[in-house]
Amino acid sequence: MRSTNSPALGLLLAALLAAFLINRAQAQAAKEPETVDWIRLRGLNYKTGKINADAKALDKARIRILGYMVPFEDEDKEVTEFLLVPNMACIHVPAPPQNQIILVQMAGGKKAPAALGKTFWVEGLMAIETSKSAYAVASYRLSATKVQLAKEE
Repeated sequence: MRSTNSPALGLLLAALLAAFLINRAQAQAAKEPETVDWIRLRGLNYKTGKINADAKALDKARIRILGYMVPFEDEDKEVTEFLLVPNMACIHVPAPPQNQIILVQMAGGKKAPAALGKTFWVEGLMAIETSKSAYAVASYRLSATKVQLAKEE
């Protein structure tokens, strides 16, 4: 009996698998970002390091979240890095819990409009990563691709 395992068949299977994985990655990238509520970020207990499955699913996920910008420089009209918090009261001392603070860094050196006291929709790739700044410690980092002033209602 003759073996059907040939180098050509192996190459064909490898090419099909690669095409499938590339197509899947492109479909994921093209998908709309998931809108996330701040309560979900509390699934990370920053004191113990324990994290629930819902919060863990945010790691490396494309998300969209509404929050208040805390720029590092008050006078700047555009920023490449800032903190995002759930409400305006959070920018005063004491700082909110670190699982309610996101360090936002603009992807590719882009700039975002800066406005204190306004709400922004921020989209990008989320990471569960502790970062320290002059204002606070953040449990999350977001590589932002889009920052848009929220419409007043």
